[in-house]
Amino acid sequence: MIITVQGTKKKKNNSIGAVALLASMTSIMYNAKTLVLQLGNKKDVQVDECLDKERLSYKSSTDTYEFSTSGVDSLLLECQDTKELRKGLIAEKSEVFIKADGEPLLVVTRPSENKEFEEVAVEDLTALETLLESADKEYEYVFILMPRNKALANFILSKAQYNIICVP
Repeated sequence: MIITVQGTKKKKNNSIGAVALLASMTSIMYNAKTLVLQLGNKKDVQVDECLDKERLSYKSSTDTYEFSTSGVDSLLLECQDTKELRKGLIAEKSEVFIKADGEPLLVVTRPSENKEFEEVAVEDLTALETLLESADKEYEYVFILMPRNKALANFILSKAQYNIICVP
C-alpha cells in the first residue's frame, strides 16, 4: 500500500515528523514491513533524523547527475537496468530502524544528495515507476514524503492508494 504524505506550502507543516510517526507506529503496532521513501529535494531535516534508532529497536549515472551508493539515488540507478528490484535490495541501500526475526521491519531510504533531484527525476519517470512498484510488492506500507515539483507529485499520487496532507 502506497501512502503519500505532503505538507502545505507553509514551512511549519510537520510533514517530515508525520511520516516518521506514521511509519514507526505502523511497523510497531501492526508488525508490518514498512518503508519510507523521501522523494523530494534534500531538506534541512530528514525522516531518519526524527527517529531514535536505539529506542525503536529496543521496542520491538547519467552524464548530468551523480548517484550515491545508497538511498534514493542508488535505487533509481538500479531501476534503470531492470523492471523489478531484487527482494532485499531496498533495505540494503537504506537504513533499517527496526528488525523482527532478523527481517527489516522499518526501513528509511535517505533522500537524494542532488539539490535539483525533483527537476532531474521528472525527466524520466520510468526508473521511479519501477522503484514504486518494487517497493509496493515488497513492503506492506510505503510512506512517501512528497516532493514539491507538481509533475513529479502528480505522478507519485497516481500510484498511491492514500494521500495525507499535513497542515500547520
